[in-house]
Amino acid sequence: MAPGNVFHSAVIVLAAAAGDLLRAAEIPCEEQLLCPKNSPTPEASTSCRTSQFWFEAESASGAQGDVVGVTISLHFAPDFDFEFTSIDLAVCQDPLLAELVGEPVYSEEVLTRDPIVIDFVPVRDDQNPNTKPKGDGFYGHFGVLRDRSPVVGELPLMTVYYRLLGYPGERTEISFCDGSLIFGPVSCNFSGISNVEILGFHWPLLSTHNRNATLTILPGPATHPDRPPEPPEAVVYPEVPTSDEVNLRVRIGNAVAAPGDTGVPVEVFVTADVEYTGVIVPIDFDERYLRAARVEDNFLAGTAILDNADALPGAQADEGYVVIASSLIGKRRIAPAGEELHAATIYFDVLESAAEVAETRLEPRPVGGRAGDPFVIVRHLSGQAAEEVEVRGEFGGVEISPGVLAIRASTETVSGDANFDGRFDISDPISVLGYLFLGDGEPLCPPAADYDGDGQLLISDPIRMLGVLFSGLPPSLASDDGLVGCR
Repeated sequence: MAPGNVFHSAVIVLAAAAGDLLRAAEIPCEEQLLCPKNSPTPEASTSCRTSQFWFEAESASGAQGDVVGVTISLHFAPDFDFEFTSIDLAVCQDPLLAELVGEPVYSEEVLTRDPIVIDFVPVRDDQNPNTKPKGDGFYGHFGVLRDRSPVVGELPLMTVYYRLLGYPGERTEISFCDGSLIFGPVSCNFSGISNVEILGFHWPLLSTHNRNATLTILPGPATHPDRPPEPPEAVVYPEVPTSDEVNLRVRIGNAVAAPGDTGVPVEVFVTADVEYTGVIVPIDFDERYLRAARVEDNFLAGTAILDNADALPGAQADEGYVVIASSLIGKRRIAPAGEELHAATIYFDVLESAAEVAETRLEPRPVGGRAGDPFVIVRHLSGQAAEEVEVRGEFGGVEISPGVLAIRASTETVSGDANFDGRFDISDPISVLGYLFLGDGEPLCPPAADYDGDGQLLISDPIRMLGVLFSGLPPSLASDDGLVGCR
């Protein structure tokens, strides 16, 4: 549903002395946190705040000039029961470090609740010279939600895009800023949920435990200066596809690291031969040697769960793990059929204890009771084609390729050492040929595998390796000392 006109009744406050209803413009913002007499907290002087729900923004990072997505979601405590029909957001950012880029991407979970109107109003500190403006950010409104089914745990709301403006090392918050945004002659905004049936008008219930996001500016050039395009809707297949037709493949990239390294990137890829609307990839790692520091997913609406527990001896599947998940309710196509999707990058810190092993594996498999085997969600008809009843089916992995994180005292090796075993021999061109033509995993040290130094892994690289090993061709010199870095 496209954003429409602002549908936001003025916040109404009950005057304790006279019992009169006053318009929001008549009193300061900080005094508008009062409840009506027939609310769960009837005293007129009691603010409508609770810790039983909260808004949460997902942190992000990038270089100066990058556009990053911040996913905003609504969370409910397990025992909280409040039938809400409307959601309001007041979200601020530091204009010196971040700027809004375009309209947000609304979650399918919200859109399927059939809101009558959706509003998104950017607010600038210098927007209205006739008031005392406060803050930069946006006001968002979802109302009135016709589907009032309860929230179980988390309700993703939308992903908002920001361009990072600060310098490397700087950080800034994307904050839920009650009473800090003023736009128009009388508006004063808060983040809350409400039920329009209370006294027949719009009354917000506010949270005491909102969780802000942190944007971190990293060193280096901008690598994604534009916001990602929104994909079309996924195909609805007339028949339920078989697992073989779906042909889900999950591939985890390899990496090289030394004990004590931090932020080692490991990439996760997903491919299916059909279009799909949701994906979950659980990944188990050996918590004796690794810690998951953070995850960057590449979904328009997605999340990641990290667990670095190490409570029991050995590598336990219910301890160290990462679960990467897109939004699971929706119609948007995540990737075209047959196209490999770079789903996420996981950044690991390598513990000193990793010195005792040569490598450690990263495996997509059920973890911690939080997720089973990797799967995608595919739209299809239930078989009642005349009624065109659309259903979504889950299809699990057919081909799983685990990743290998090689542990070495040094991340440098000789040119040609594609498999990173410390020497250049016949096994190296064989490993490159397997990657190029047999579907084997990427060589552990791609820079060393690029033997002719042209920046690509092509058939010319193993051919030159074989020529050096067996035909007397001169060796490749990647640097003055003949060594290349594998990271």
